[in-house]
Amino acid sequence: MKSNKFLNFLLILSAMLVVSMTLSSITLSGQDQQTNFTALRGLYLGQTPPGNQSKVFAPGFVSTGFGELNSVFTNDGKEFYFSRRGVPGQQSKIMVTRMENDSWTKPEPIDFSSSYSDIDLFITPDGQSMIFCSNRPHKKGDGVKTDHDFWISKREGKKWTEPQLFAKEALSESEDFFPIVTNSGNLYFNSQRGGRGTNDIYCSKFIDGKYSAAEKLPEPINTQYREFDAFVNPDEKMIVFSSERPGGFGGSDIYVSSKRTDGSWSEPRNPGNDINSAQSEYGATISPDGKYLLYTSGKNGSEDIFWVSAEFIETLRPVEDVFKVMKIVDDQDNNSLWPNFRTSEIPVLVFDSINTWLFHSKVMPEGFSEVREHPKVYRFSGQHPLVRGNAISRMGDTWVATSVFSSYARRTGEKYSAKDLAGIIIHEQFHIYSRSKHPRWVPNDGLLLLYPAETQDALFLRRIEKEAFKRAVTSEKPEDICGWVKEGLKYRDQRMSSLPPVFRLYEPELQRTEGLSDYIEKIARGLDPLNASEITNGIAPAGVRDLGYVEGRWIAMILDKVKSGWKTILETSDTLYLEDILKNAVSDLPFESKSLVGIDIDKIKTEANSDLLHWREKQKKEVEQFDRLPGFRVEINASSKPLNIWIFEPLEIEILEDRRVYHRLIFSAGNEAGSLRIRDLPCITGFDNSLRVTSIQIHGLSKGPGINEKEKTVKLTDGSSTLDLKYSRITVVGSLYEIEL
Repeated sequence: MKSNKFLNFLLILSAMLVVSMTLSSITLSGQDQQTNFTALRGLYLGQTPPGNQSKVFAPGFVSTGFGELNSVFTNDGKEFYFSRRGVPGQQSKIMVTRMENDSWTKPEPIDFSSSYSDIDLFITPDGQSMIFCSNRPHKKGDGVKTDHDFWISKREGKKWTEPQLFAKEALSESEDFFPIVTNSGNLYFNSQRGGRGTNDIYCSKFIDGKYSAAEKLPEPINTQYREFDAFVNPDEKMIVFSSERPGGFGGSDIYVSSKRTDGSWSEPRNPGNDINSAQSEYGATISPDGKYLLYTSGKNGSEDIFWVSAEFIETLRPVEDVFKVMKIVDDQDNNSLWPNFRTSEIPVLVFDSINTWLFHSKVMPEGFSEVREHPKVYRFSGQHPLVRGNAISRMGDTWVATSVFSSYARRTGEKYSAKDLAGIIIHEQFHIYSRSKHPRWVPNDGLLLLYPAETQDALFLRRIEKEAFKRAVTSEKPEDICGWVKEGLKYRDQRMSSLPPVFRLYEPELQRTEGLSDYIEKIARGLDPLNASEITNGIAPAGVRDLGYVEGRWIAMILDKVKSGWKTILETSDTLYLEDILKNAVSDLPFESKSLVGIDIDKIKTEANSDLLHWREKQKKEVEQFDRLPGFRVEINASSKPLNIWIFEPLEIEILEDRRVYHRLIFSAGNEAGSLRIRDLPCITGFDNSLRVTSIQIHGLSKGPGINEKEKTVKLTDGSSTLDLKYSRITVVGSLYEIEL
């Protein structure tokens, strides 16, 4: 059990309101001579909070042109401590300024300052203890030490007690600097015990009331180069430190790394030249509210304290620990989800916002490297080209499930946990499993591009059918479940009878693929059946696609209640659909159909009619906005050489009155004439009866494409959109490019 005396070491980040106040002028002439002194007012010394570009902190007051570093606010924000060195005739000293009656006092040396060098302070969250570095002798009468050790002082009102030697078990005969104590009492610091001129980061663990011998942090934190001044957050899951490793901007740069579940550290990342410079950056700390990073830099020609928004740290940390997520994935490696479905046998390619990780692969592909701590796991620096979302992709001769970690769902806004991210991966793995076991389980999503025009009757039937299945999946009594299933199937049969045969088959196919994968995902995540069941307004074609996911999931969940062994039945036949098994299951049970009351039916019908009118008006405005988009335009006539569809997002399309299709998010196509990929830009496409692209309109481009008249090619890269096509004729009128393939 940890000693109670380390309760004061707990680093708890508390919220503070940052108020921008007026900065009054002050003239300094040397450390101890200040004229025309006017106190600063407000929190954070009245400084205007910085953005993503770092700036000098309290110029002329704290940062004076001598050497200021190691800045620390107390947890209540009312005291600011820092070290100052470089003053002629003086050793480095710890300085303090206090906010009294909303005004900050003139910075002055702390009580125990003497002729010794005091530097690199750390204040406990309760403000009652200070740990710092000093070359003062261990015993009275001894001479000044040739190295710095750790000392601790206790607060008594506004005074600080005479310092005592601290954590002597962790000390060495070499320089030891920059102490940080975490929630556990563990002590992090940097030391030159590897030899003069070296520097590495160490940790001394606090065990049974005392410190253990310090151990050097492993790679990738420490390298053959100098690493020092490590700020470790209270739970020891993140470290901000300085390093002279290659690849930086100058002398020493600040880096950020996160601890994984297995205890290893992620590859440190450099936040860039908004913070780092051609000079040296070091002494990083984070303000008590977690909003700002304070550090020292020589970028202005002297050691000054800078501050910057700490938001960048989250962008340098993985969205989630990939090994934690994949452990959850592999723990599902049994028959509980589906017969013979083995998650550990299906390769996974995951981008965690920093690196791409390959699991369950028999070979290491080109461009990947082995992960020493995890045999048969391979790492690719950055985002691998195959990983563009949650999908499946071919890597050589092998199908792999791909996933891009996100902290939240883009459509619903729900926040993702590690278990949720694992469930999303399992969803894609099940696609690979079902494709290998059942090659015929493939719905033709291209049919959505030709889906019959939406009508009030079709939308009403789709919604009332969904309502009946919703009541079935949330019921517990067999008579209620079966009664609502029969009601839902009645409306479903009525709706399907009005569709051409090819579209009647699409939905059962979709339920059997996407619906089942969605079912597997929701079970793995432990979610309520109604989770993410209202993503669209139900209007075709996106609403049809959405309904296939939701009803497929619900039918599977209903079958779990009314038909034991249904998974095995489906596995043994490629001709059966989920609703076939459901119909047989409920027909064997002696329960009558349930009925929606008149008021419910009228409400569904009224809302469907209103929503359809609103949708048509919204669609009209969306197309008008598309036509008014500023910038360059490309209009392609591919009627003589139609393009083949490669990618489109079914939930982000609208069929227009003239039967062309409006794409909001992404569209990709190609043929022997070349290819195009439109992403994060709207476009309108036209198709022939074979689902080949005959026309494309792209508006809102920031630049026009490049034309090679000799080779008759046109090329464009604009953000995430690319175009590379051979043309037979091209006409340019102002910002409009008309291309005929």
